[in-house]
Amino acid sequence: MKPLSDKSGGGYFMSVERQGEGVVGETARMTSVPLEATAGTCRVEFYYYRTASVGGNNLQLKLIDENHIGKRNASWRLEFQAKSPHGASRIGVDEVTLIECATASPDPKKKCNAYGMVSCPGLAHQCIYESQLCDFAEDCSDGSDETKCDAYTERCDFEHGMCSWTLRKGPSNTVRWEIGPPQQPPAGLASDHTYGNGSGHYLYRKRTDPWEGGLATVQSALFEATTSQKCHVRLWYSMAYGDGDRLRVLVRKSNARIISYGLATAQGDRAGRWQKLDVALSSPTPFHTMISARQKPGAESIVAIDDISFTPECDLFSTTPEVKPVQPEARCKNESEF
Repeated sequence: MKPLSDKSGGGYFMSVERQGEGVVGETARMTSVPLEATAGTCRVEFYYYRTASVGGNNLQLKLIDENHIGKRNASWRLEFQAKSPHGASRIGVDEVTLIECATASPDPKKKCNAYGMVSCPGLAHQCIYESQLCDFAEDCSDGSDETKCDAYTERCDFEHGMCSWTLRKGPSNTVRWEIGPPQQPPAGLASDHTYGNGSGHYLYRKRTDPWEGGLATVQSALFEATTSQKCHVRLWYSMAYGDGDRLRVLVRKSNARIISYGLATAQGDRAGRWQKLDVALSSPTPFHTMISARQKPGAESIVAIDDISFTPECDLFSTTPEVKPVQPEARCKNESEF
């Protein structure tokens, strides 16, 4: 039995059904035209229909897991694949939509003078928010917002280790942060955020005892005091099957034995999409930034972070002592001497 109409009730939809004596298990493919470059937030949504589950009646979406596409260069394609069903079973797909995929588009009339907006470094009339500069997501169509990032402190994509981040021991050693392998991401995580294609690394919360909870915490290098609210940490996180789990960003003063105070709390979704967290950091004394994720006993949730950066207003703490000028001793014996 097949659906009587498309999702809207009066149009068409794409369906897969076996014709004549076709071979059961053959693959039907529906491929898009070449698509434009996408932002890191890009995802696809679609409606699908299928009859009662019958062996071989499977629908797969190539290149993505769940519905996350992420950042891709121009000329990529989206492809639906379906195995030839048994008997009279059917599969239907309708209303395929790409969401939050657009990068910034040039507008000759724009001068990027709105509050918080800047021009793309390579395209004067293409505007993005200043907070999007050097945040590991190409928001300008030419990618120039991710090219001149030397002033952005402590950028880390975990491709070559932990950078300056260190693990903090908690009351339980069964939960900790660990660099994730690109070939075998934990269930619920499509890929890393940096490359978005399964070839990169990330930091994820790992546990050794599935029935014991705990807190995984990672700590940054030491930063100078700041209260201007202009120093921000930006990170990308993915949380799947959270069931109330939280990811927290905190500040710890350098002379404190315990965490000073929390600044932000993030919550994920079942799809495990990569989402951006941008947090203003403030401390009247030198401080560390801390990122923590709590694991509930017996929970199957997944938490991962990737692509962390600090804005130029965040200064690393300097241990170089201040050099004070020394006035030379007077050597003149009388007023006639110089």
